[in-house]
Amino acid sequence: MPKQPKKGLNYFTLDCDIFSTKSGLKPLIDRYQGDGLAVYIHILCDVYATGYYFKPDNYEDYLYAMAKDIGISVEKVQLILAFMADRTLLDAFSLNKNTVFTSHGIQKRYVEAMKGRKRNVAEIKGEYWLLSEKDESELDTFYKRTHNADKSEKMTDKSEKIGDKSEIYSTTEQNIYIYPPLPPEGGEGKDDWKEKFFSFYPKLKGLARYKNIDYAALYEHFGKSEFLRTRFSAKWVYENYQDIINGEHDDKPSADEYSKARREWYSARREKAISISERNKKRAEESNEFRVAAKTKRTAEIRIAKAEAESRVDDEAVSALKNANVIICRELTKMGIEEKELVPQWHCTKCSDTGFLPNGRPCDCYEVNHKCLLKMI
Repeated sequence: MPKQPKKGLNYFTLDCDIFSTKSGLKPLIDRYQGDGLAVYIHILCDVYATGYYFKPDNYEDYLYAMAKDIGISVEKVQLILAFMADRTLLDAFSLNKNTVFTSHGIQKRYVEAMKGRKRNVAEIKGEYWLLSEKDESELDTFYKRTHNADKSEKMTDKSEKIGDKSEIYSTTEQNIYIYPPLPPEGGEGKDDWKEKFFSFYPKLKGLARYKNIDYAALYEHFGKSEFLRTRFSAKWVYENYQDIINGEHDDKPSADEYSKARREWYSARREKAISISERNKKRAEESNEFRVAAKTKRTAEIRIAKAEAESRVDDEAVSALKNANVIICRELTKMGIEEKELVPQWHCTKCSDTGFLPNGRPCDCYEVNHKCLLKMI
């Protein structure tokens, strides 16, 4: 019988620039320091050991084990995972809907690693696959001998085609577009402004089919607003034309600025809830009776769960759990703490203050607090 090919990896590479500003991990490291990086690497080890995704048998137990391995609380692991999903280091839909750890980047790197075993995308892909056909095609041709030469020729051709407009479309490594200043007033006719506007915003050439467009005014307002410069729909610009001319979008934040404010707002809410629960837990653990009862409770719950799995009843564990709950309730009452306050009390129970529902879609609490978010920018 032929030997089955190994699915997972024995090791994986780690970029040397993960601490540089260009790295996608930098925001995670800046916010959570070594804990964030430890969670990320822990997940990569579990994913690549089995393939391009990892689905734990029991999600809650997995988070508890990860927290124990790293030496942080489960709540902090959840906070880091939410941040990673928001920054696309993990796929939010796969994580929240299917409790699966994967991402586009993880899958791409796995395919590249499997090229050493001469396996193409068709042999690798299966369930929870995220890569598009375009991604697959690019990966299948990545290791062809002519790849580097072809790429060099294409870049040369592209630079020659751009010519004098290279300054307009030039980008930094972070893909930040450098827009030219407004030209001096006077001397430009209607057609000149139209041609100038489309030369700077070629994706909006569909506006040419609409009438009564003041391209000089559009150019001026686009020059004032990063938000407008990230609009690529001619239909949207036409439908909002009067608002644009009236300057209602001049000071509106760009999509990146808005997204940044959103992340920071939700992160602050989560961190506040977690810090309150951890403070209450620390106060409670100052009581020796509480610590002993809490330990007894955890042991009893594990015994009861094991008994249920074996279709039996552990009367001793049930009794121990009941007595432990009484002691915990008594000690917390002395300190003026409710038992529910030992775990984070989210402002929004539907999204746990992440801004996303379990299916990966934005929570409606984001819309409710929309105006509050704009004030932060």
